Amino acid sequence: MLRRIPRVTTGLEPRHAWHHRIQVLLRTDKVAGNYQRLSLHKNIPAPMIEGTHCHLIYNGQTVASKHRKHIRDHRRTKELKTYIKQKTQMSEATFADIDWQSHERSVNTFKDGPHIFLVMFLHGWLPVGKSVANGMRPLRHPFGTDTTIGWNNFLLGRWSKHWTTLQLQYLQRNHIDIKNKNHGLSWSSNIIRLMWDHCYKEWITRNKARHGKDADDKAQRRLEKAHQRIRDL
Repeated sequence: MLRRIPRVTTGLEPRHAWHHRIQVLLRTDKVAGNYQRLSLHKNIPAPMIEGTHCHLIYNGQTVASKHRKHIRDHRRTKELKTYIKQKTQMSEATFADIDWQSHERSVNTFKDGPHIFLVMFLHGWLPVGKSVANGMRPLRHPFGTDTTIGWNNFLLGRWSKHWTTLQLQYLQRNHIDIKNKNHGLSWSSNIIRLMWDHCYKEWITRNKARHGKDADDKAQRRLEKAHQRIRDL
């Protein structure tokens, strides 16, 4: 195949340069394949390839194209953290105690209702008031810490990291088989989504009671509101 390289026209790279480029690509591919077989895909920095001037390594890992999302997320984490703390009046200790990984997975896998509902629900934009748990006392978890998450944050999926630890201890203490669905990230995110599903159903029930169940009912409700406004004049 290398002998069939067509003649290069004047002004482009000479023919021997193409031979060199192809040899470099073949050698690079061989080195990468050997590394994957020897490292078993472990998260350790890849060895420097001959001729490479530098590698981008972050937190002990070589940054490849698949890690671009992680870099972008890390870059905007500080601003997002500041926004959440200011909006919720959350202390630094409480913010650090929340299991944000379970929260993120619950958001990404929520399919029981439209995504716009979840966004408005989590940001307090639903037209039902700013609090989803009026009258409830702050929820102080029994983990021996000084952080107070509160019922609002609990319903919004902002759980303490200690809940998964307690669940695992419960399974071990009662000799229950540990599976993916009854502990860890899957367990916590499933329960969070279950709560959000109930909140969404309550939201739909509230809307039907306030605005009507079907087209005729909605038209009748609008007519009643119009009559009420006329009587109030």
